[in-house]
Amino acid sequence: IQYFVNGRRRREVTPARTEKQAEYYLAKRKIAIEEGKWTDKKQVKRIRFEEYAAEYLELKQLQGLKAFSRVELSLNYLTPFFGRLYLDNIESKDILRYISRRKNTIRERPPHDPIAPATINRELACLRNLFREAMKAGTISRNPMFGISLLKEDNVRNRCLSDDEESRILK
Repeated sequence: IQYFVNGRRRREVTPARTEKQAEYYLAKRKIAIEEGKWTDKKQVKRIRFEEYAAEYLELKQLQGLKAFSRVELSLNYLTPFFGRLYLDNIESKDILRYISRRKNTIRERPPHDPIAPATINRELACLRNLFREAMKAGTISRNPMFGISLLKEDNVRNRCLSDDEESRILK
């Protein structure tokens, strides 16, 4: 059948076997459109990452999350990278590109070392949880973080002992 909604032509395949049955389906569809009960299943509201990230941040703030500042900090790094992408268009390869870019980033504060794997893992954990919440809300149908492993953390700190600490350890 073929019909028009808001000046746009729509086509639909029906299970009708005869022309009379097809006319019946078309009449039902026109009545639904006039009554405002018709919705285009293909026309799902898409949301950009930056918009959903703002909603997610509000949600976490309302939940009184202890690590809220960590979520906020993670989103400050995630949003510039994924911000303009639609949530349902983000794929695993985009996340892998983000990881690669973050690995090659140098810290702004001294010491000017590369970003630690633990920092990137915290950001990925935030991203994974954001996608999980989006799936619960029905905003996306799949989690692009599925199958992406966290980085191996080897955050050993080199520290020199003071003379006092050294003498206490030796005792």
